[in-house]
Amino acid sequence: MLGDKQYTTQLQAGLGMVPECQALLRLHQSGITTSQLSDLALSEGVFPGCTARRVENLVREMFAPRFYKSNDQVADRLKHLIVSGIHADVINQLFLIYTARAQTVLHDFISQVYWSRRRDGADSLAIEDAHNFLEKAFKNGRMTKPWSTITLKRVSGYLLGACHDFDLLGKARRGNRSFLPFRIRAKTAVYLAHDLHFAGVGDNNLIHHPDWTLFGLQDPDEVLTILASTCSEGNWLIQSGGGLIQISWKNSTWKETIHAITR
Repeated sequence: MLGDKQYTTQLQAGLGMVPECQALLRLHQSGITTSQLSDLALSEGVFPGCTARRVENLVREMFAPRFYKSNDQVADRLKHLIVSGIHADVINQLFLIYTARAQTVLHDFISQVYWSRRRDGADSLAIEDAHNFLEKAFKNGRMTKPWSTITLKRVSGYLLGACHDFDLLGKARRGNRSFLPFRIRAKTAVYLAHDLHFAGVGDNNLIHHPDWTLFGLQDPDEVLTILASTCSEGNWLIQSGGGLIQISWKNSTWKETIHAITR
């Protein structure tokens, strides 16, 4: 789990919101405020049929916590990747990372339940899996106050729905969603590794970071294998031995990194 951050029901505002986030990132401009982005989306008619209040909620409650949390540099980078035409799977996986960071309940559900069930040989997830996860989370103090039965049921559905939006699960059938083939893309791994590195995470701690568990990489050695497989792309040189990891980073800035990912 990511510390003791409390779980919220905020996923209800839009779940994965993948197409909407892509549209908003295309509108995004460096230095723009949340209100300005909402106004721009309305004036451009990006979401026909949506009320002004709905658009404002999408931007304020879903988009901003994911991509404007501390500044708009994340949005700048993602917009560049989208405009460059990078594969949709990579964008989807990067959206998953930032959504799971903003919504700890989703991060923990994927890391603790989704991948655990897959490793156990299950072929699908049921609404009961999510419901049991939330009940256990309440007992462990992850909610500030008890959730009603209706809220538990709704958030259980939101969790499965978000997993569907990020291509981890298929369509709902009688309350169940089948597992879809899902593995981290090489460009996603390159982005995530640099994201952690530029955030000040040391080389040894980097391979232990919980964000890798979103992709089923529970063992640091699995992360190391993924990173080593991308060495031929010239992003880094990895040396390991005696339990220590040393990474020689070729890209010293985000600009260099984004260029390397899109080339």
